[in-house]
Amino acid sequence: MKQITPTFSVEEQLTPEAIEAAVAAGYTTIVNNRPDGEKPDQPTAAACARRAAALGATYHHIPTPGNRLDPGAIDAFPSAIDDATGPVLAHCRTGQRSLMLWLVTQIRSGAMTSGEATALAREHGFGTAALDEWLERPRAPAAAPNVDGFFDASTFSVQYVVSDPATGRCAIIDPVLDYDEKSGATATHSADAILAHIRDQGLQVDWILDTHPHADHFSAAAYLREQTGAPTAIGEHVVDVQALWKDLYGFGDEIAGDGSQWDRLFADGDRFRIGDLEASVMFSPGHTLASITYVIGDAAFVHDTIFMPDFGTARADFPGGSATQLWRSMQAILALPDDTRLFVGHDYMPNGRAPRWESSVREQKASNPHLAGEMDEASYVNLRDGRDRTLPMPKLILHALQVNIRGGRLPEPDARGRRILRIPLDALGGAEWDRKNAKAEA
Repeated sequence: MKQITPTFSVEEQLTPEAIEAAVAAGYTTIVNNRPDGEKPDQPTAAACARRAAALGATYHHIPTPGNRLDPGAIDAFPSAIDDATGPVLAHCRTGQRSLMLWLVTQIRSGAMTSGEATALAREHGFGTAALDEWLERPRAPAAAPNVDGFFDASTFSVQYVVSDPATGRCAIIDPVLDYDEKSGATATHSADAILAHIRDQGLQVDWILDTHPHADHFSAAAYLREQTGAPTAIGEHVVDVQALWKDLYGFGDEIAGDGSQWDRLFADGDRFRIGDLEASVMFSPGHTLASITYVIGDAAFVHDTIFMPDFGTARADFPGGSATQLWRSMQAILALPDDTRLFVGHDYMPNGRAPRWESSVREQKASNPHLAGEMDEASYVNLRDGRDRTLPMPKLILHALQVNIRGGRLPEPDARGRRILRIPLDALGGAEWDRKNAKAEA
């Protein structure tokens, strides 16, 4: 027997006698995932059900073949788990099918990512071929989530509520905590506007998602978690950003460097759900070490990689940034279907136009000057690096990163109840005099 969680275990084929021992050990629900008749000496489901009933245990027969996961079994298994009043013991010939069905249930519910599920199966000594096949199954055309953008004029940032029209479940992406650097005041006006929209639309929040630790605004993820109870998530390489910036700020153990400020750390390729919407994660480094793209139905939230076609692309000169990595990340985004809607992290309103934040892969390929035509990696890196040498550091970078590597939490108050930001001097390039020299040399 392999105990997966305190309330769920898997086992090889159970006999009626073994069911009696399981019930005596405290299991209240038995789930049989093996079809009858696989082996001549195999106990029948009916015989096992009778023994379980006589012992006061609940018994489910949810069979699936040995070489794949049956869609009917995938749909039936969650109810057996949800209806259980105590520990569940699921079994098949080796326990593998039972564990795969449980892992699919966790992935579909958002309780576990695909990467975590695969790792857990291997940790317990099981192969993952059936799980891999399910993860790679052909899918119907991507669903179209509703996407509402909220533009923050002070930081040119775009926050999103992406929702499933069928279920009313939603996620919040890259929310802003208001901060005035001149007075040092903080507020939750932007986040509260998002919450008001969610209430007005009758939505329920499944996730609060960061694409990366931002350098130009404070994250409202922690505040929104307090208000909604929804889990927060970011890419797993946030730990690299934490290490880099903790060193730059001179922080010690007062800030954990393991990403524990978020409820979930996503790896490249991980999948999760927002209601009935399939969502996946693309690792998209270049702007930062930790940047990720969320692909949700037919929409991709590309943060600070690609901007609107009339503006270009994001900078890559922050600590840990790389124009080469950014180019490759953008090429992976542009490999999505041409009709994929792309939602950017910022809009700088070139030529005074109104804010915009939605384009498509097709539109970007055709008209973004940093991506279209004869542009290749070497040309892009030369263009990007040259442009970045003339740009000032974001005015809030030293203010924001110390908050955002904490998951949007402000520093703990001191003895007087005041929260103090730490500003290291001479830690970054991009001073005004350096930019003037760069422009003169260009």
